[in-house]
Amino acid sequence: MGTWLAESPRPTSFDRGMRNTWRLLAEAAYPARAYASHMPQIVNKSLVNEIFDRFLIRSDGPAYDEWSLYFNVASQLYPRHFAIKPYGTLGWPMRPGDWLPEQDPVEPAFENYYPQNYETAEHGMFVGLDPLGDLDAKTRRTKEALAQARRAESKGGGEHSPGLLALIVTQEGLKFVGLGTILAGKSNVRRILLINGTPDVTPMTGRLDMFVTEPRGMPVVGEVCWIPLLPPDKPGLYVIRIYAALDSGARLEARGLLTVVAGEGGS
Repeated sequence: MGTWLAESPRPTSFDRGMRNTWRLLAEAAYPARAYASHMPQIVNKSLVNEIFDRFLIRSDGPAYDEWSLYFNVASQLYPRHFAIKPYGTLGWPMRPGDWLPEQDPVEPAFENYYPQNYETAEHGMFVGLDPLGDLDAKTRRTKEALAQARRAESKGGGEHSPGLLALIVTQEGLKFVGLGTILAGKSNVRRILLINGTPDVTPMTGRLDMFVTEPRGMPVVGEVCWIPLLPPDKPGLYVIRIYAALDSGARLEARGLLTVVAGEGGS
């Protein structure tokens, strides 16, 4: 759960619940796997109540992901009662450009249904397929899309050098590292590695914002984002500008260049 990024820097209630649950489990020394892949799962109601009564002590407390809280704690208390398996859900994520999962779904048996996945205008992964069938075709398309997303992240622009993207944060400054190239197109999701550059282990908190602009400084519409980075649709040279407002009161800024190249088929 510690790698969950999703809609940063504008997290949804789901995203906040995931992050809160990760912190809670880490502080209590429990495993922190994510169990929220939108597929049917069986719970023991009395054990659910026991676990929730232990951790949810205030009605106005932070939101948590109920699935991940229950399964991480319950499987630790009664390991012989649980069989932990990779998730098997199609449509999670809806598009690989939304976020990149840590692993591919194994033997999918369920679908997280989105009508957009069947619409041509949305470039849906399952256009032309039956919402209530075509399991093999959907599984194949899903794995191909995720494989392409991982190629885009690990290999940069094909024959070009890999595109390492990292941001090093200290109390005094930001440093953006952008090596190599990245592939154009929203489906070629990239992730920026966020590194705490302070010598101590004290976590820094605050707000991060990022803007990708053309070299002349005009904002690219829709490119206000943080991790993950959805590359511009057109190849070219872009400026990336990053701002941090730390809770300590520090205001930091960094900028760098992104070299965006055409992917397979010119996209």
